[in-house]
Amino acid sequence: MKRVQQNLNDGKIILAEVPLPSASGSEYLIKTNKTLISIGTEKMLMEFGNSNLIGKVLKQPERAKEVIQKIQSDGLFSAYEAVSSKLNSPLDLGYCNVGTIDQSFHKGYEIGARVISNGFHADFVSVSKNLVCRIPDNVDDESACFTVPASISLQGIRLLDPSIGENVVVFGLGLIGMLAVQILKANGCNVIAIDPDKEKRQIAENFGAFTIDASDEEELLTYFQSAFPLGVDGVLICASSPKNNIISQAATISRKRGKIILIGVVGLNLNRNDFYEKELSFQVSCSYGPGRYDQSYENSGHDFPYAYVRWTENRNFQAILSLMSESKINTKNLFSKAFDIKNVGEAYDFVLEKAPLGVILNYSNTLAEDEKKDLVHKSKINKSNGDNDINVSFIGAGNYASRSLLPLIKKHDVNFKNLISNGGSLSSKEAKKYDFEKISSQKNLLNSKDTNTLFITSRHDSHAKYVLDAIENNQNIWVEKPLAISIKELEKIRESFYKRKNDTKLVVGFNRRFSPHVVKIKQLLDKRKNRPKNFLYTINAGTIADDHWIHDPSIGGGRLIGEACHFVDLIKFLADSEVKEHSCYPMLDLNQTNPNYDSFIIILRFKDGSVGNISYFSNGSKNYTKERIEIFSDGSILQLDNFKKLKGFNWPSFSSFKTFKIEKGQKELISSFFSSIKENKEPPMDFEGIYESSRIVIDLYDRIFSK
Repeated sequence: MKRVQQNLNDGKIILAEVPLPSASGSEYLIKTNKTLISIGTEKMLMEFGNSNLIGKVLKQPERAKEVIQKIQSDGLFSAYEAVSSKLNSPLDLGYCNVGTIDQSFHKGYEIGARVISNGFHADFVSVSKNLVCRIPDNVDDESACFTVPASISLQGIRLLDPSIGENVVVFGLGLIGMLAVQILKANGCNVIAIDPDKEKRQIAENFGAFTIDASDEEELLTYFQSAFPLGVDGVLICASSPKNNIISQAATISRKRGKIILIGVVGLNLNRNDFYEKELSFQVSCSYGPGRYDQSYENSGHDFPYAYVRWTENRNFQAILSLMSESKINTKNLFSKAFDIKNVGEAYDFVLEKAPLGVILNYSNTLAEDEKKDLVHKSKINKSNGDNDINVSFIGAGNYASRSLLPLIKKHDVNFKNLISNGGSLSSKEAKKYDFEKISSQKNLLNSKDTNTLFITSRHDSHAKYVLDAIENNQNIWVEKPLAISIKELEKIRESFYKRKNDTKLVVGFNRRFSPHVVKIKQLLDKRKNRPKNFLYTINAGTIADDHWIHDPSIGGGRLIGEACHFVDLIKFLADSEVKEHSCYPMLDLNQTNPNYDSFIIILRFKDGSVGNISYFSNGSKNYTKERIEIFSDGSILQLDNFKKLKGFNWPSFSSFKTFKIEKGQKELISSFFSSIKENKEPPMDFEGIYESSRIVIDLYDRIFSK
């Protein structure tokens, strides 16, 4: 199937071949009929992509600061790789979709129902139920395409909370502004619309607004002083401008205790006196309404209680469609031109040249059933499938897989078979780059006989299931940490592994064991095997948004299970002794009652008397090194700084070891893994060691965070 994407590096619009997205749980699979190009958002992305590197920095200075911080903490090479990968990753475009339900896995709309959603520009989209709404029979598809941007206007108006008869000013007559004018008129307001474009002002006048040319600021302010000596009741800013004059004008024309709501993007250098003397209220509106960017609402399908959150995203969609059904919103004058999806390049050229209000893409959707299931990429290489070949399939095509694993795997003599990904945005690019034979969202391909080695880089809650399936299929397994997120899953894997072991090689992505720095440390420590040691491992992890999936115990297992297993495994490996006791001390909140899931200290006591202290903190500075290991033993110290510089203090015959860039052992682990398969020897890590590292963090989580 086809999906519209943009390369942020050069701004090019791509009509990519991607697999059909999968839908399950709270999602619908929607067959697209039409989509609306969002002129504001998508034109901005095109202009960003078309600008050079300096232009990109000027447009997003906050990102430049992040890059500088990454250079300081990780080095220039790592920062360059991260930026290059980000800019060369395809970006899916579109959020105004009209189509029909093709598949549903829950009680809701029936197959064939006409719906709107915030789905991409694509033949098929998978969308959570809270972002899907049925279209009334008397609302045509073209009009329904405007539902999502109209909901953005509606949310701003809800924050403004105007009453019948109030005077409301709309700055900016782009698509959002035009829709806002109509909604305000339907609410019984007197609307004054401001824009420099004469044609747009004429359209707004047809909707019932009084309009003013924004070109002459002095004339504009003179008008308001004369027509509204006490000021207007509310101002809705839908314009896009880097200048501060719009916010200043909005304050000047407002009445005492008036409201100003920002939907667009303008300069926000506020004059305190303007707001202080009138006690003005200023608020920024967030997209379609409550629920936006909330993972629980948008992804998991959990609704907000009707009595407490009257207007959510979905309920705003319903309200807009109701207004359209009652002919209170007219989109005919907002629609400029339609293009077939095959001619999407012409559509975006038209957007850049003409700056229209609304451009629609039409979809024919004549995919055959076999095209809908998988496919997309036919390998150009005639690959053999000998008995000793390593035939690799991948589940998951996220950042770690695309940036770290696939480039390293490509250096080895392997055959890339199936790439399985739900979304498909990265999978199409990676499939062509690494010459996978097939890409799909169909999980059953993982069980195909042509795969003898499976890489699992999907979300944490799926790891155990895929590992168990791979063991049953006698496949070699490389699974990104964690191995499992519950004791029940872990014990199932252990039982299955020993029951069906055969020649299966299983490793977890505990790559730090294989870093050349760690190899050197292990060589030095082996000379003091019978002496206890103290390990101090500090991880400056940084914050992750509260609604990120890793914090969900049922999906990510939290950072203790999802990330700290790495560090427990490394200290265990270096101590080379049985763990006698393990404990965890989370940082508490101000009331000393609720544990912080992101900052904690793990203590490991070993049978030989050694002690490991793993300090995992999210409340540090990005300018500080990410990882530091210090090992104390018999009057000597080893210090490893961010897997780049190892120093010895009073260590006989050793002073320092450096590498050009951060070396965390990924390439060494992959090389050892493939060698064990090719030469049919023991895998590079024993299963009991993997099991024990995984069991410790799960046990700590259950003890500390599940009370």
